[in-house]
Amino acid sequence: MFLDYENLAISARETLGGHPFDLRPVTDALAERGRVVVRRAYADWSFFGEDRRMLTRAHVELIEIPQRMGASRKNAADIKMVVDALELAFERDYISTFVLGTGDSDFTRWWPSCASSTSG
Repeated sequence: MFLDYENLAISARETLGGHPFDLRPVTDALAERGRVVVRRAYADWSFFGEDRRMLTRAHVELIEIPQRMGASRKNAADIKMVVDALELAFERDYISTFVLGTGDSDFTRWWPSCASSTSG
């Protein structure tokens, strides 16, 4: 499970009337389908103090995507997340399912071709 947490948290607060992103329904749904062996969330964690505690309790590895003064980091989490997922796909062939949690529609075109190229 790879989460673009910054994107998910901001979207949740905007669309749910200020309520934070709730990971529980996601982890519950995944648990019904099998064992989750990797849980990673990507963000600049200096902005998500309470969220960090919630994710840590859920055994999610927090991947820091620092905000740099004057630098564009628009796709930094996306790139890091995809590189990590691809690396895992090639290193651990026993993992059969990947979950990307993001609000970015760019992944809808890219991911199916990636999945088919690593499956066989």
